Amino acid sequence: MGLPDNDILCVAIDEQGNKWFGTEYGVSKFNGTDWANYSPESQGSLSDKVGAITFDNKGNKWFGTYGGGAVKFSDQIVVSAKSLIVEASGSNDVHFDITSAISWNVSSSDTWLTVSPSSGSNNGTVTLIVSANPASTERTASITVSGTGIASQTISVTQEAGIPNLSVSVSALTIGDTLNSVASFDILSNTDWTITSSEEWLTTSSLSGSDSATIMLTASANLLSITRQATLTISAANTVSQIINITQQAHITAGINESFGSKENIYPNPVTGKLNIRLLSENLPSIIQIYSVTGKRLVDIIAVSPETAIDLDKFPEGPYIIKITSLQQTTVQKIIKN
Repeated sequence: MGLPDNDILCVAIDEQGNKWFGTEYGVSKFNGTDWANYSPESQGSLSDKVGAITFDNKGNKWFGTYGGGAVKFSDQIVVSAKSLIVEASGSNDVHFDITSAISWNVSSSDTWLTVSPSSGSNNGTVTLIVSANPASTERTASITVSGTGIASQTISVTQEAGIPNLSVSVSALTIGDTLNSVASFDILSNTDWTITSSEEWLTTSSLSGSDSATIMLTASANLLSITRQATLTISAANTVSQIINITQQAHITAGINESFGSKENIYPNPVTGKLNIRLLSENLPSIIQIYSVTGKRLVDIIAVSPETAIDLDKFPEGPYIIKITSLQQTTVQKIIKN
């Protein structure tokens, strides 16, 4: 950039040492390094032809034009707003105005916010082009309007928070019966969330987090010969909670008897009060355990005599699993509490 015209009509030097040149087509300022050109017409003059330049005791610059009179000149950039708010959904209908007599450039601090035009001269209007906010929190960016040799102007732009959303990649999962069996699922979200498990035997790699994530599930061993169930609940504020049903596979091991032989039995079954267990002497001692159908251990005793009685009077009605383990074998059987 240099002089707008080779015919120099006047020259002046301000207190800062800047050299000002009046020409047929406007004014140029040279600060020793850079040139800047100005148009008096942008300041309201009827002419850009400048034949006189002077400065008053307040530092104001005055241009005397041919046919347009004297013009008080400002080489500053003025913007119509210092802050703007845009909707979460994004927009391209938010504007601000630039009042200037020089060339200017506009830049944004973030990629979600762009401007059009990004450069210009004299007065102009700039449009913001804003992407939708995918997060459930508001975000901010800044716009900088700059020109050669003058102070830049900054506009703060705040975009409203997006609508929180929460979903999961599956509604049901199956996990193995062995100790530390694993499975995984994905959380798709733009907000903070929490996870709760209905059963102690099933744990998650994270109990809380934010935004999208992959969650690893770990199960303790299922010692029962039936499957067991757990439920995961994923929750976030202002969203619908997501439920995942987890099924752990039944334990299958050689040497497990599914029912007692004719010489040892469990009775009565169904049971209302005391449950009697008769064991063969060669299977003593034995560990007797009773589980809920979800795998929660409710009874854990050691039997050292052939006859053992367990009071189930206060147990809720429903099915249970009894497991008897001796040095010779492991036996599993379903019982019904009435």
